[in-house]
Amino acid sequence: MKAVLIFILICFTLVNSNAQDSSVQEQFAMNGYIKGLLSYQIDKGSNTSLANQLIHNRLNLKWKPNRHFQFTTEIRNRLYFGEQIKHISNFSERLRNPNEYFNLQKSWVNNGQLIAHTNIERLFADFKKEKWSVRIGRQRINWGIGTTWNPNDLFNSYNFLDIDYEERPGSDAAKLTLNTSTNSSFEIVHSQVKNQKSITAAKFGLNVWNYDFQFIAGDFKGNATLGVGWAGNIMDAGFKGEFQYYSKSKNEKSQLNLVVDLDYMFNNGWYASVGGLYNSNGLNQAPGANRDGLEKKPGNP
Repeated sequence: MKAVLIFILICFTLVNSNAQDSSVQEQFAMNGYIKGLLSYQIDKGSNTSLANQLIHNRLNLKWKPNRHFQFTTEIRNRLYFGEQIKHISNFSERLRNPNEYFNLQKSWVNNGQLIAHTNIERLFADFKKEKWSVRIGRQRINWGIGTTWNPNDLFNSYNFLDIDYEERPGSDAAKLTLNTSTNSSFEIVHSQVKNQKSITAAKFGLNVWNYDFQFIAGDFKGNATLGVGWAGNIMDAGFKGEFQYYSKSKNEKSQLNLVVDLDYMFNNGWYASVGGLYNSNGLNQAPGANRDGLEKKPGNP
């Protein structure tokens, strides 16, 4: 992790030292932001109320030496302080993205009251030529169509309640894309997760009847999986959905996840969306039960 950060720092230095060269300016791009978020959580189950402050910084760097190659690095820095750190066990360990194979994250400060955390969230190389493209490294593989839930997103699912995370998590993977025509494309992806079985899947997408369809097949951590997604309109309302089926071993139940979404934009600018999720295996406890690993303190139930 330290060596990677030093390498990125050298890249930034080279960019700045060559800023006067217009050709270099066209090859390099750098941007980012910093923002703050105050959250307050009331948990009736554990009889606790917790406040937390997050300072979030993101730094994006791209280098395009020619029209075929591009190298991308994106770094996420977060500073946490507040009551959640004191009450949630292993808070800093929970900050790591479970989809990642390589450990490119570091907690610079972790003293029980303050956490300063850095993670390299994107680190990939792109090669594009005519209809083909290859991307290798830590990347976002976005196969989801639904607004809220995404069963088709096999590689890097996310929590839609995480409002501070527009970029969404990535995966350490290799992706091959072929644009077969103006209305269709084919992708195949292989991803490896630390201490877990790999994920390999292919997706074919096309547009017919003014609808975008995608068909997915692959191996999800040792289980065969098939999926379909669609997006279009019913009159003036958006209509989209996804389903994903997992064929489990004889000792486990097969599983079907289905999502259907409807949305509508009114003339006055208001936007409405409604969706439903079906999981054939259901839940064995209430959603959010014992969430965030809140530790029982003296006097708490």
